[in-house]
Amino acid sequence: MRQIMVLVAAAVSVLALSAAPAAATTDPQPTVVRIPATAVNAMKVLTPQRAAGWDCDPGFSCYYTGLDGTGSRWRAPSCGWFTLEGSFLQNNLYSIHNLGNGRVDVYNSIGGGSYELKGWVDPRSLNWAGRGNFHENIGADLINIYC
Repeated sequence: MRQIMVLVAAAVSVLALSAAPAAATTDPQPTVVRIPATAVNAMKVLTPQRAAGWDCDPGFSCYYTGLDGTGSRWRAPSCGWFTLEGSFLQNNLYSIHNLGNGRVDVYNSIGGGSYELKGWVDPRSLNWAGRGNFHENIGADLINIYC
């Protein structure tokens, strides 16, 4: 029984690490979180902008429907929790350019108001571009932008 538990823990660890778009410099948040509806903002932009590749304004984070900052783009207006539900980015988020001050976490809804952490992108620093690609559809439903 102990061997099975160790194998399961190892498999979960491998899956958690493979979900991250880039190496994180800080420990990830708990894998599953519950978010009160009052703590989540709706996306403020309904019309996507076309992106030419990693175009994002300093101090903000941008979210793209294509790899390498291409496709349609949404620029987050502030830090905090944002639901992607009903937007062009829901289940269609493939890259993030983080020029903000804190890490961006991406979550997938697992039902009952619970969300599973699928990956994160740290902010740009002296030796890190702050860019991350999700090379598969991770089912993005919610993002948390740290200040």
